[in-house]
Amino acid sequence: MSSSTELQNQIPVYQDIPEDWQSSRQILVERIKNICNAINIRGVGWEIDKEILTGKKYIPSTGSTEYRDIFRHTFDTGALPKSSTKLIPHGVTVDANFVLLAMWGAATDPVAFRSIPLPNANINLSIDATNLTIKTSGNYSGYTASNIIIEYTTA
Repeated sequence: MSSSTELQNQIPVYQDIPEDWQSSRQILVERIKNICNAINIRGVGWEIDKEILTGKKYIPSTGSTEYRDIFRHTFDTGALPKSSTKLIPHGVTVDANFVLLAMWGAATDPVAFRSIPLPNANINLSIDATNLTIKTSGNYSGYTASNIIIEYTTA
């Protein structure tokens, strides 16, 4: 199991370091490890249409001590459907090791200058082994620009 210092994302601003190399070496090595850990666990700010590492880790509640990388994928889903279902192929490997952690998005009507969050009371999102599914219960076809973002982990 990782120690609590490995999970910290804050780096001390100042630390005394001894003058002699032998005493300083171990402190400097630990300091570099802390910097690397803090950089590696930050949230990635890219929302692009391919699988990327988020910098986050998933810790299963099954007693496993193995941390799993969390991936993000943003999909341009185009216009929302009018009281129907739209399927968007995702190309993500969905198998026994796949765990969906989050799915969200937004849609914009560029004519009426409106935007809405996805999902909402009238729009459902889901994912299966092949497709992302958007199901609307009203006319949302004026929302011609939409994106869905998923975060997930695999083995």
